[in-house]
Amino acid sequence: MTGTAASLEQWLTGLRVGPDRSSSQVVVTHRPDLIASMIRNQVIDDAATVYVQGEIPAGVGDRVRSGKLMSFTGSVTKDHLYLDNGFELQNRQYGSAEFACFDMPTVLWIESSDDLSAYLRDAHDAWTAGRFAHHITHPNTIVANLAGAGGSGAHAGPADRLYVDVDGAISTSPTGRHLGTAEASGQELSDGWLRANNASAYPDAVCLSSVVTDADRTEALIERPWIARYLVVVAAIRTVRGTHRRATAASGFGSRMTADLPAPRKPDALTAPVLLQVGSTVLALDPISHAAIELSPATVAVIEELLSTDPYTRPPPRERQVRDAVDELVVGGIARHWCDVAWGKWVDR
Repeated sequence: MTGTAASLEQWLTGLRVGPDRSSSQVVVTHRPDLIASMIRNQVIDDAATVYVQGEIPAGVGDRVRSGKLMSFTGSVTKDHLYLDNGFELQNRQYGSAEFACFDMPTVLWIESSDDLSAYLRDAHDAWTAGRFAHHITHPNTIVANLAGAGGSGAHAGPADRLYVDVDGAISTSPTGRHLGTAEASGQELSDGWLRANNASAYPDAVCLSSVVTDADRTEALIERPWIARYLVVVAAIRTVRGTHRRATAASGFGSRMTADLPAPRKPDALTAPVLLQVGSTVLALDPISHAAIELSPATVAVIEELLSTDPYTRPPPRERQVRDAVDELVVGGIARHWCDVAWGKWVDR
């Protein structure tokens, strides 16, 4: 992933991207004339990546000392967006995504209750039947505002991403509520974002609030406690599809791969390995870095039994096999946190 693609994905989704999940603030603005004052007010960090519509005014680059300035044309949410380095992406509404062509980077926007319903319908099909929609798992697609659609809201605030519209109003997303204007301080914007989230039952309460009511959004997400794990698995499938391979099944969605294990009633931990059937092979992917190793059928059976067992209520059977399977994951750099925290007490290192 290029630096441009990674920073745009962070801004679009509200999630940190990349193996180490570390990044600076990303800003998209239609008002280049306000950049200098926003830096003075500590709204924009001087290390931020700033995407500016149109021509960048002289002297603005001196204000963004250790960051990056790039110019764009086109639309942030409609049709196409073009960067001055030649990067291009297209925008589509989520509800019509199944009819779209993904021959270039494509952003799927939730811009209405119908779009949200389509997104939730795709998620439900994956959870209950193991069917993952083509459009959400395509390696060229990004779903905007995942922080407000079941993902983590930990890095979705004004310190991580900002949007400044043509009137100078500031939010974290084009589909989010206004948090203030260019005269506001960075602290005032952050306080407004925190107040909105403290009043909501599910993060991120800002980024979709101008297109979907927070009551509808939170009710839908609370009814689907597996949605965060769904997004983890979707990201892993996107990575596999990016290597021109096809995942035909994901452990924990619809069923397990091991025949005698029941279908899961609750989601696997967010830090657990992602097990995908790819051809005749089962891959175990790290949930963050997407590093992957192949597993033997015997190891798959043990790992799936671990995923189906609560380590805090009863120990898993076949201690030797458990130790070998967990060590195989650890050596391969897969889900080390899950291995150490959830199962470390059963494995004598």
